[in-house]
Amino acid sequence: MTNEQSFTTLLTPAETANLLHRPVTTLARWRCERSHLPYVTLGRRVLYRLSDIRAFIERNVHEAIQ
Repeated sequence: MTNEQSFTTLLTPAETANLLHRPVTTLARWRCERSHLPYVTLGRRVLYRLSDIRAFIERNVHEAIQ
């Protein structure tokens, strides 16, 4: 594994909200509730791992009934 591969892509709350089509305030509420989406803190900064966002989207896929 190279050094680049060992680092995780981290997104800000604004970037994450944009990706999920949700308001930033929803992400803040989820953090308070400790629900839905894991997050990382670096000092006072809140960040989201892209891998967690992808997993969240996959968990919320609903298949069509035929």
